[in-house]
Amino acid sequence: MQRPGPPVWIAAMSVRALAMVARQGDGWEASYLPPGEFAERWRRLRSLLAAECRDPESVRRSIEVDVVLGQTLAEAALALDRFCSARGITRQHALVATALVGDATAVQEAARAYEAGGATDLLLGFADFPATEMLEAFAAMVAPALRAETTPARAPR
Repeated sequence: MQRPGPPVWIAAMSVRALAMVARQGDGWEASYLPPGEFAERWRRLRSLLAAECRDPESVRRSIEVDVVLGQTLAEAALALDRFCSARGITRQHALVATALVGDATAVQEAARAYEAGGATDLLLGFADFPATEMLEAFAAMVAPALRAETTPARAPR
């Protein structure tokens, strides 16, 4: 049951927008940042939440990223080439640095890097869209592993 209205998520990247999240948001959404940059913005938001006398753990944090998942690293490399080609970018493009790329183990590790940086939620786009093979592989091989290692006793970030 929702309290007097639905939770308000704010997509914010700048310090000014993060201040709005600290004052008004139930959730913060960031898009296409590498894990270190996400963690830096989360540190800023934590400080802003403290200044507003809000518990930082009361605000959920999401990152929107792409997933390029293959059954093997070689298959993932080919899928990454197709991903880059479709977008007219190279593997050195900043967007690639934010993506979860590789086999199930590599994608899980990349997701964990965002979790370590403070993300509570992942918003995922799959490189093979509108096909669903990567989504299905993620659901079968990566999501269960991420959930299995999640424990309520994790230390707050």
